[in-house]
Amino acid sequence: MRTPDDFNIYGIVVDRDELARYAAEVEAIEPEILLGQSNVLLVDVDAKKRLCQRITHLLDEASHLEPRPIDNTEDFQQITQDRILGALVSVLMTRSGENAPERHAQTRLHRWQTVRRIREYITENADAGVNVPELCRQFHMSRRTLQYSFEEVTGLSPTAYIRNIRLNGARRELRRLQRGDRSVSEIALDGGFSHFGQFSQDYRQLFAELPSATLRSVAG
Repeated sequence: MRTPDDFNIYGIVVDRDELARYAAEVEAIEPEILLGQSNVLLVDVDAKKRLCQRITHLLDEASHLEPRPIDNTEDFQQITQDRILGALVSVLMTRSGENAPERHAQTRLHRWQTVRRIREYITENADAGVNVPELCRQFHMSRRTLQYSFEEVTGLSPTAYIRNIRLNGARRELRRLQRGDRSVSEIALDGGFSHFGQFSQDYRQLFAELPSATLRSVAG
């Protein structure tokens, strides 16, 4: 097969039962709505481009991973699978021009209580690498409901909120260390950051300095 130099082919092989489980547990969507009865599904071109960009990002991230402890491998694989399935569901939701359901009618008090319970859970399990699909399963709510609640109460997406909690945890650990105790990469990995370049970028954006600078200022 002959293709242009900048031509890429992306493929995802997904177990149908796994996709159905994810759709029901995390997205609160009936699998039949996503898949229909056809063997070939037409999807929105822009959504397909976003999926390809997501795959590229995941592949790039994987190429920068540090070796992981054996006991963390299964959790990492589950997180990666959830991220791929989430991207795929987003594409399938556009296949017939379908839009995401409207926001659930909830009072601000109910949303605030929901976010408070989830925030407590995230804090109590800060070392366990909590992620959005886990929160959806734990609190029996769809990704959209979770997103709406956090955006309206905190002004942040759940992903950004979790990231900020982890970044603050990493900062506390860096400021606690003595010179030579542990490296920045070890702190990042413990905080659930597998892509160290992205960790440094996010850290600097939040705290206006690199994590290495924080470590040097304490140990110096």
